[in-house]
Amino acid sequence: MRVHGQDARIPLVYSDAFGKAQDALKLPLTMDAASYAKLVVDIQVAGGPTQPLAVRGLSLADYLRLSRHMARVLSSDAAEAKTFSEATSICSRRPDRERARRQESSRRCACRCTRWGCDGCCAATHLRG
Repeated sequence: MRVHGQDARIPLVYSDAFGKAQDALKLPLTMDAASYAKLVVDIQVAGGPTQPLAVRGLSLADYLRLSRHMARVLSSDAAEAKTFSEATSICSRRPDRERARRQESSRRCACRCTRWGCDGCCAATHLRG
């Protein structure tokens, strides 16, 4: 792909077309900003969307539709964006979230890098730098 020119637009055009086609199959879910924030935090804590979506009876396609919808809402409504930001902050500080963070941080390598799940093989690289 060229950095400048028409070819650079292909991924954007494809993404827009895919989103429109997916949205045409089923309307996006309606969810308030606080509930969406909790879903986003749950996905981050779980390390992926599978479990948090299953608990809510949602598919990945539902989540993608909802994400596009909420991106439009949050970028155009300051009050909703503030609610989302505050709810995300509150949800991420809950005790069960802290426990999950501690468990994840225990998987970091001995050099305290941010490579989660590292088996220590990167220690020499990080200690040199």
